[in-house]
Amino acid sequence: MLRRTTLLLLAWLGTVVFAAEAPLEKWVAPARESRKINPLPITPLSMKAGLKVYNDNCVSCHGEHGKGDGILVPSLPIKPANLSNPEVWKQADGELFWKITTGRQPMPSWGTPVEDPPLKEVQRWNVINYLRSTYGPAGGGASVAIVANPSTAPVTFRPVPAAMPATVNDITPDQYKAVLQQLLREHREMRAEIEQLKSGSGAMPRAATPLPMTQGSGGVAGVGGAGTSPAASEADVDEVQKQVNEIKRDLAHFRPGSEEFLIAGDAFVGFSAQRHNSSSFSAGVAPLFLWKPSKEVLYEAAFDLGLDRNADGSSSTHIDLTIADVSLLLTDWLTVGGGVFVTPFGVYHNHFDPPWINKFADDPLAFGDSALGPGSSLGIFARGAELIGNSKIVYDAYVVNGPNLITADPGTAGHLSFDNGTDLNSSKAAGGRIGFIPIPNLEAGYSVLYGRVQPEGFTRASALLQAVDINYRPDVPALGGTFDFRAEWIWSNVDTVTYDRKGLLGFGPIRFRNARDGGYVQLCYRPTHLSSGFIRNFELTSRFDTVRSPKSAPGGGTESRLTFGVNYWLNPQAVLKLDYEFDRRSGSLGAAQDALLFQLGLGL
Repeated sequence: MLRRTTLLLLAWLGTVVFAAEAPLEKWVAPARESRKINPLPITPLSMKAGLKVYNDNCVSCHGEHGKGDGILVPSLPIKPANLSNPEVWKQADGELFWKITTGRQPMPSWGTPVEDPPLKEVQRWNVINYLRSTYGPAGGGASVAIVANPSTAPVTFRPVPAAMPATVNDITPDQYKAVLQQLLREHREMRAEIEQLKSGSGAMPRAATPLPMTQGSGGVAGVGGAGTSPAASEADVDEVQKQVNEIKRDLAHFRPGSEEFLIAGDAFVGFSAQRHNSSSFSAGVAPLFLWKPSKEVLYEAAFDLGLDRNADGSSSTHIDLTIADVSLLLTDWLTVGGGVFVTPFGVYHNHFDPPWINKFADDPLAFGDSALGPGSSLGIFARGAELIGNSKIVYDAYVVNGPNLITADPGTAGHLSFDNGTDLNSSKAAGGRIGFIPIPNLEAGYSVLYGRVQPEGFTRASALLQAVDINYRPDVPALGGTFDFRAEWIWSNVDTVTYDRKGLLGFGPIRFRNARDGGYVQLCYRPTHLSSGFIRNFELTSRFDTVRSPKSAPGGGTESRLTFGVNYWLNPQAVLKLDYEFDRRSGSLGAAQDALLFQLGLGL
C-alpha cells in the first residue's frame, strides 16, 4: 500500500512540475469594438447606477476597494484584475465594454445571451462610468478624457461631484430631491431632443449626452457641422427613449427605504462506490436567503435539503436549519448579531465546505461525520476586522448553548454532540477565533471554545476545544499555475468521567482519558497560466485527513485517509470532481473502506 501511494504522489507532483506551458495570452478587444463610444455621460445618476451594478455583481471578486481581493478570490482559478492599476484605464470604454460583455474565465459573460443578458447594455456602460471615475487616473470627480478613436479628439465627459454618498442608503432627502429634479430636467431635455430628431433639423440641445454613433472612414459619424445634427433614424429615437426609461427605473430603485433581497446557496449531485458498503447516488440543495432592509441590518436564513438512509435501508428527506440569524453593523470594524449561525471555529465550515468551493467530494473527517468541532451554533456573536499597516486582523467572539457530552450511547459515549438547538445543562459555552492576514492570499488563525458539556443529572464535565488553521494560495508563474494549500487541526479535551457507572446500559462502568484530535492537510494545483483554455479548467487535488480517539473509548481508534483527485471547472460556480480515497483504520473502527467518489458541485 505504501509503495502504491508513493508512486501516485510522485506521478501527481510530476504532473505539477512539468505542466507549465506558454503564459496566458493577453486579452485584447477587436479594434472595431474598442472604437465604440460610451453613449452615457458620467453623471451622479450614472455613478449611482454603476455602484449598484458593482456591489451586486462585481464586489465578491474584485473586492470592496477594487483591489482584486473579494471573498471569492480563494476559490477562483485566476485572480481578478486590480482596478486601480493604471494599465486598466489606458483602455477605451469600448474595449472595457466588450470585455464585460464577452467575459473570460473566471469572469462570466455579462452580455450573453443577447436576448436576455445578466446585465443590460445601460448597466454595463454605467458600471464603466462608476469604475473609471472611482479608480481611473482622474478619480475623485475630475473630468475624464478618453480617446475613443485615435483619429479624433479626446471625448471629455462631464465632471462628477467630489462629494458622492458612499452607498445608496447614504442619500439624504435633500440629495434625493436634487437628483429627482435633475432627472426631470434631463427628461424634458431629452423630450425636446426627440422632437428635434424626428424633424431631422435643429441644434443638438445636449452635446454632453452623445447618441449612439457609427464609425466612418474619416472618424465618428455624426460629429460634423458646427452645432448641427444629422437626421436621426427611428432606431436613434428608440435608443434615446430607452435611455430615459432606464434612468426612470434606476431612480425608482434608489428611493429611500428600498430593500434588498437575494436568494443564493449551493447544490450537489454525487456518486460513491465504497469498499464493504453499497454504492449509491446522492443529492442535496442548500438555499440561502439574504434580506437587507437597511444598510445596518442583514437577515440570513439557510437550510440543507437531502436524503438520509434509515436503519431499515429505506430513504427519507431531511431538512436541517443551518443559519437563521440577524446581524447589526455597529461600526466599520464591529458587527454583532444572534440566532443560528456558522460557528467561527476554524475556517472550513465558514468558507470552504460548499460543494462548489470544497476541492473534494466529501468533508475532511474532523469536520464530517466524526466532527471534532461545531458546524452551526445557537447564540450571540460579534465579529470585525482591523488594519495594521498593510496587514489585517480578523476576529470573532460568541456565546452559545454549547456542545453536549454523549453519555448513554454505547457506540459513541464520550463524543460531543454539537446539535445545540436546546441547552441540556443550563450552562453556556464561549469561544472565538482570531486570524492574521499578513499578505494577500495568506491567512493563519487560532480558535478556542470552552464550556460545561455534561447533560443534566450527570457528573460535571467541561470541554476545551482548540484549533489552528492556515490558508495559502500563491500564484507561481514559473510552474504555470496557482497552488491552494490549506491545513487545519483540532484538539478536543473533555474532563475524565465514568460512563454507565452502574452498568445499566450494558457497556460500563468505563472510564478513559477523553482527548481527541484530528485535521487535514491539502494541496491542489491548477495550471492557470497555460495557453489552452481546456487544460486551464483542470485541477489536481490531494488531501490527507485523520481523526484519533482514545482506544479505550467506545468506537475508539484512528482513521486516516489519503485522497487524490482531479476536478474540471465548467465555470466559477460549477465543478466536476473525481476522487479516490485510500482508507486505513485501527482500534474498534472496523475494516478500511477505500472509496471512489464523483460529484457535481454547483453554486446558486
